Amino acid sequence: MADELRKAVKEFPEVRDVVTQLGRVDDGMDPWTPSHIEVAHLAVSLRSWKSGLTKAELVERNAKAIGHLPGFAIGFSQPMIDMVNDKVAGAHSELVVKVYGTEFARDANGCRTSG
Repeated sequence: MADELRKAVKEFPEVRDVVTQLGRVDDGMDPWTPSHIEVAHLAVSLRSWKSGLTKAELVERNAKAIGHLPGFAIGFSQPMIDMVNDKVAGAHSELVVKVYGTEFARDANGCRTSG
């Protein structure tokens, strides 16, 4: 899957290199699954883009190019804000819902559920 992802992204002349990282750290603190793929798009200088695309348009076109590939759930972000969100909320997303407490509903089998 990582090979397919790199191939799709490298089709864009604005992308100089594509680096993928597969899996998660071994300390058990990473919320991602072992099949998680992180991708870094290393773009050429914005001034040299012959297409005239904006960064947002490149992201939109990347999403379309990758979106048809089976098995991918895609999210785009900047590395720095990614790290900040990780530290603040424990997730890459800007919107995170955390549920705390000890009173959870039980399903028909008597198992605890979150609601």
